[in-house]
Amino acid sequence: MVSITYRTPDAQWGAGKGAPLTAAEVDRNFHNLRLAVESAGGAPGRGIASLSQQGYRLTLTYSDGTSDGFDLPAPDTEPRGAWATGAAYARGDVVARMGGSFFCVVGHVAATWWGDLRAGRWMALAGTMTDSPSTPILSLGGVAVFEVSGGLAFTPGMRVKAFSQGDGGRWLAGTIRAYGAGAGLWTLEVIQEALAGEGVLADPVIVPAGEAGAAGVPGPAAGGAWRAQVAISGTRTLTPADLGCLLKAQAGTVLRLPASGFVAGESLWLEAPATGSVTAKAVAGAIEPPYTQIEFTNERAWLVHQGAGVWLIASRQPLAGTPVRIRPWRTALALSGAIAVIAADMGTLIVAANGAQVTLPPAAAAIPAGDGLWIAAGPSVGARVSVSAAGGLDYAGSTRMILEGRIAQFVSLGGGKWIVAQVRRIDVPAPLAALETSGLGQTATGVLRDAPFSLSTGDHYSDAAVGAALGTALAAHDRNIKELATRLETLRLLLQGHGLIGEPF
Repeated sequence: MVSITYRTPDAQWGAGKGAPLTAAEVDRNFHNLRLAVESAGGAPGRGIASLSQQGYRLTLTYSDGTSDGFDLPAPDTEPRGAWATGAAYARGDVVARMGGSFFCVVGHVAATWWGDLRAGRWMALAGTMTDSPSTPILSLGGVAVFEVSGGLAFTPGMRVKAFSQGDGGRWLAGTIRAYGAGAGLWTLEVIQEALAGEGVLADPVIVPAGEAGAAGVPGPAAGGAWRAQVAISGTRTLTPADLGCLLKAQAGTVLRLPASGFVAGESLWLEAPATGSVTAKAVAGAIEPPYTQIEFTNERAWLVHQGAGVWLIASRQPLAGTPVRIRPWRTALALSGAIAVIAADMGTLIVAANGAQVTLPPAAAAIPAGDGLWIAAGPSVGARVSVSAAGGLDYAGSTRMILEGRIAQFVSLGGGKWIVAQVRRIDVPAPLAALETSGLGQTATGVLRDAPFSLSTGDHYSDAAVGAALGTALAAHDRNIKELATRLETLRLLLQGHGLIGEPF
């Protein structure tokens, strides 16, 4: 115990001297305190010379050469960088993947990401985007369901965009309807409010998206490509905002086409489902004159405004599942009058003259589904041809249609029913002249006036005269055949140049 002389009494140290301390007493007090401090702190001048760490062990080395060691607490996580297949992970490892951070819950050797995630081996710490093993169908107004990890920064009402990693032009955008735990993985449900492309959205990535801005002024559609898809139903009047779009109509929809408010060349696509018909109706003009309304079923039509309320069908395409073989013809025939198509005509192009009435084979002909032929109104400009099918033509319950300035592909659905698989406008640069009809089809009166007359054998023509007349007729016939072949080849090259047909088989 340190000996200290106090001047005054106190409960902490007891009775004091009661008088001022002498100089010697003061010095003795300081001396005793110094000895006590040195005794408590070790040797004079001892301090920490250095610090060192090995793993989680901290070592303090003093100036006198002695040292002390301390164990530091070990952390619960270990950063491992990007996730990799085949890597061995222990509990507490943290990996980075697709913009997020994931904590290893159970030690394992990585196999596949989604397989390990379903097995509960990883837990998301943070993430604002993700990929998904799901392959939803692009469907405007439908709900896309994605399997994703839990713990990501997704909430209902948030807008997101999902795009294909292999095809950036195929995407959907919309609002999250739900995000919650599912069987193994969580499910993210997105209402499809806008999209690009069709079919399956493969290998998707989902990222946050901003709110849609105000719609701009629509421009004319080019080359038949639509800029957006719009779901329609009931009775709807076409508006300028619909131009350039694909209007996907429900069964029973009536699309009214106004006579004003549109300029020539503006267009849109109209899609009708297989479950029922959709009607396009010209309010005060015409659609494919002279008609005022046309029904569509299980097909997609490109409607182009020609001005003054007149709309034309530039293209009609069957939807997936329709038994149609789109292909060029193997040969061509020029016919006129009443034309009854037979099985042998399948795969041909019939160029029907103005006023011709073409009848497609009935059920009794047993034309297989998928077989078909092409029919063109021609060869002169303005040619008008009637095509009929007793078993039904083009789904809508009609049995007859008019071709004018068009070439169309007709495909059998079996049982005497036919579909118009394609309709294309054709522009003939100049009228093809009427074929020469002299020769065998012309009366011989006056041609054989040099024939001799014999009372003994009766009125007759000599062999030489008959031979000469037949030679002249056959020569005219040959010219007709050559002219027809030349003009058919001209027509074929014209259609091929417009991209309407391919190379012949």
